Amino acid sequence: MRNSKKRNQIIEIFKSGDLLTANEVFEKVKDLDRATVYRNLSLLTSEGILREVNIIKGTSSYEINKENDYHQHFICNNCEKVLPVNVNLIELKKILPKEVEFEEFELNLKGKCKDCK
Repeated sequence: MRNSKKRNQIIEIFKSGDLLTANEVFEKVKDLDRATVYRNLSLLTSEGILREVNIIKGTSSYEINKENDYHQHFICNNCEKVLPVNVNLIELKKILPKEVEFEEFELNLKGKCKDCK
């Protein structure tokens, strides 16, 4: 993948560790049009730099894809706060059927956060 100023701007936004939708990226980078944002998010995801996460049904969110980081997400049903959940990959592999090859997973736990319960 070629380096580009626009792509680097988008990557820089995610370095804070935020989980962002395409619209939120668009709002943070004022000099890019929507199509450019969507095109670059797709490219960065296919290149493995970002990972796509489905927190809200029908809306993709994105975050930096860190090697050996298998965290997932807890979503508060009340305030919609998203909290990271650390997943032990060794324990996860133990519960999988022996005949499958594990490649990736997405787990969203939902309930009420400490502020809302």
